Parts: sequence; structure tokens; C-alpha cells
Amino acid sequence: MRSIRHALVSVAVASLALVGCASPSVKECAHEDSTACFWDASTHGNGVGRSFYADQAGNITYIEGR
Repeated sequence: MRSIRHALVSVAVASLALVGCASPSVKECAHEDSTACFWDASTHGNGVGRSFYADQAGNITYIEGR
């Protein structure tokens, strides 16, 4: 299940890059309140929650992967 979720997160990041929401080299968030980064909930924090992309302005786009 974790590998499927990781694959879906990777596809989501690639999709964001294709539509101009993120650069192809989007960095991982150091903290949940970071900006211009991607938070992979399956590998960050306690391993549960919602993955998201935070743009430079701090706007959040949640990635649905279930």
C-alpha cells in the first residue's frame, strides 16, 4: 500500500510540474509550514495525513492518493 501511495504522490508532483505549479525539482518540505515545497505524508511526520504542495505564497494544494 505504501509503494502505491508513493507512486501516486510522484505522479501528482509530476502533474503539478507539467501545469506550472511546481518546478520539476520541487524540494521536500522540512516542516509542515514550509513554502515552495512538497510534503509527502507517507514519509514525513507520523506517516499518516494528507500530502500537499505549498507554493511560494503558502497556498496549499492537497494531493489525494487514497
